[in-house]
Amino acid sequence: LSFTWEDVQTGRDHSISDIRFEQACVLYNIGSLHSLLGVLDTRHNVEGMRVSCTHFQCAAWVFEYLRDNFSTSTMSTDM
Repeated sequence: LSFTWEDVQTGRDHSISDIRFEQACVLYNIGSLHSLLGVLDTRHNVEGMRVSCTHFQCAAWVFEYLRDNFSTSTMSTDM
């Protein structure tokens, strides 16, 4: 089973037959989504600020997990 991703910076495809690569890509996308949600949330009141901060904390956890548990040699350059 091979997983293929397109590098958004170079447009080149990367293929790898490693489930951990797929896991890293999915986690990276989840972290990116939480970052975006944190930016898009309204921060004009206490509840909006709380929700926004929660999204940023979730994103930080994902990126920290990726840094600590995945080798940079198995990730594409845009990760």
